[in-house]
Amino acid sequence: MLRHVKHGDCLEHKKNILAQKYLWNEKMKIYVINLERSVDRKKSITEMARVLRLDLTFVNAVDGRNVVDLTELGYSRRNNRRHYGRLLSAGEVGCYASHLKVAEKFVSSGEDMCVVLEDDACIADEFSEFFKKISQSPNSLPHDVLLINIGKSSASANMFEVLENESIVPASLCGTYQFPTTTRGLVWTRKGATEFLDKGRVISMPVDQYLKDWLTRTPGGYCLEKPVVLGINAPTEVGTGTGRRELSFSEALRYDIVRGKRDYLNNFAKFKRKFMGNVNTNMGNKN
Repeated sequence: MLRHVKHGDCLEHKKNILAQKYLWNEKMKIYVINLERSVDRKKSITEMARVLRLDLTFVNAVDGRNVVDLTELGYSRRNNRRHYGRLLSAGEVGCYASHLKVAEKFVSSGEDMCVVLEDDACIADEFSEFFKKISQSPNSLPHDVLLINIGKSSASANMFEVLENESIVPASLCGTYQFPTTTRGLVWTRKGATEFLDKGRVISMPVDQYLKDWLTRTPGGYCLEKPVVLGINAPTEVGTGTGRRELSFSEALRYDIVRGKRDYLNNFAKFKRKFMGNVNTNMGNKN
């Protein structure tokens, strides 16, 4: 179950480990997606990072609410109807575009790995030790890693342990048959971010749903047995799309049909990977 904590409580935890010092791979950056108007969130996560002695690189989020024509951000209504079944809110499109923006910045930097946090993240105490280990020993990771979700775990039936605690302290790294849905804490490899930019450039669904579909149908998605990035009890600033109850009968029917097809494809891929080995289903939003 995804945990949520208050920022104040989160900062208190950090004070207990002020005396600890960590060695960092300077090439491994921590990017934080932050809306310019979300000043309080920026201050809060900056304070958490200060306590943990972490350097953050802030990236201005794309505010979809300020964009008149969402197609300018890569949003395709045609693909949306085909792949998701309901229209996205401006905030959802902006959130997806923000993750594309960070991926572009990361790939162009020449770095091999990076961390991406959303500004509503609460960094757990275990975060520093985990990234000390992963930044110092990147070659200890499986060769096919595209993306690691560090903000949410899959259900136990949908993941398998690939590295025990001794390798990645303090949380075991697990492969996923079904990639978790949340984007508040991610670790990208260069290969993963490059594929995301190539396959997921056209926006047709929320970014967490796209990553779930892609990395459920394609090997390369990982998570931690115990997340090192938590959520906070704060209202969303992204906004939500139209709920099913707000849809007309025909719109709700379309949404149910598209969702059913998507769930079938994900479950089929999950079954094949779990019982018959890896399967690579081409997942993209280009058509």
